[in-house]
Amino acid sequence: VSGSADLHGSTKNYIKTGGNFGSHHDNDGTKSDKTYSGKNFLYGIREHAMGGICNGMAYGGIFTPSCATFLVFADYMRPAIRLAALSELPVSYILTHDSIGVGEDGPTHQPVETISGLRVIPNLDVMRPADYEETAAAYTYSITNVNGPTALILTRQNVPLLLGDDITSAEHKRLGTLHGGYIMKKETSPLTHILMASGSEVQYV
Repeated sequence: VSGSADLHGSTKNYIKTGGNFGSHHDNDGTKSDKTYSGKNFLYGIREHAMGGICNGMAYGGIFTPSCATFLVFADYMRPAIRLAALSELPVSYILTHDSIGVGEDGPTHQPVETISGLRVIPNLDVMRPADYEETAAAYTYSITNVNGPTALILTRQNVPLLLGDDITSAEHKRLGTLHGGYIMKKETSPLTHILMASGSEVQYV
């Protein structure tokens, strides 16, 4: 099951054939498109509640929940994320609009310090893929990780498929992602510096 804090159009995590979860009727009595078998949760602009509800579903053990919002809004559900990490709950957080490439929203939506704050939470796996092959690996890991929560840090802008000197296949690239890093370009002369990057910045290294 998945859900979003009123941002499905931007976070792109809507399960297209899953239907919406909820009552057949809205508060005013009109019929809605929701059913209790729906896989998409429409949380509204309620990141803290969304994180808590995902924790509850993860405690139940029947579903593997995921939820999505803009990365900069992760602070609103930080207590829930930290509790999931302490409790080893398998929750996937899809956090989009990484870095400064967030479009027209400007500085209020630029998560300058947010990733650092997530990385210091014990037992929270933070993955920041650089292209679609890395994203596929990171997503697969997030839904199969049963030992704790995973935060997927994704960009808003398109990024190219990155090809390095030692990358022989998509499988090679995905395996490197699961290991936490891999060599994109090897040195051709005596090694003096090592450049490390993640996410959308890798294309510029």
